[in-house]
Amino acid sequence: MTKREKTKIANCLVRAIKTKKAVNKETYSFLANWIYSGEDERQEEWLEVWEMVLERYTPEETPILFRATDYINDGKIESYTGRMYAAERFLKSCGEEGKILICDTENYYGVRFYPLTQLLRNELEIEDSLFNKGFMVQYIGEDEYIMRTDVECMSVYRYVEIA
Repeated sequence: MTKREKTKIANCLVRAIKTKKAVNKETYSFLANWIYSGEDERQEEWLEVWEMVLERYTPEETPILFRATDYINDGKIESYTGRMYAAERFLKSCGEEGKILICDTENYYGVRFYPLTQLLRNELEIEDSLFNKGFMVQYIGEDEYIMRTDVECMSVYRYVEIA
């Protein structure tokens, strides 16, 4: 992706969430690739797009966000969820090294995140959306947010399985 293409996608993501307008074809492809890829498949250029989005978008809400992981990538842009049950589901695949990161965005005003699920909720209401409605309804349950991991603004808990 060229710098111009990345900038265009980032601007479209910010505009779409603010105006509740449909995303363009390039942004749809970017989001589909992001959603359908595993964490180890995500490309550096995708993270560069999210970096631009996080610089340009100021959240209006202040949710508590969760992330299940077996390794803390401080400073890396990653997916979070606004639902504890979703984090717990992911946490079970982390094994003994599993940790849950919790960020109360209300208490850390400078934390920037992007409410990906809100964008999909908006797209559900758009008649000519490129997204498959069935997929969106299912995926919205993940309540995904994009955020940079910053352990100074988070609580970290270790997963312990109780028999």
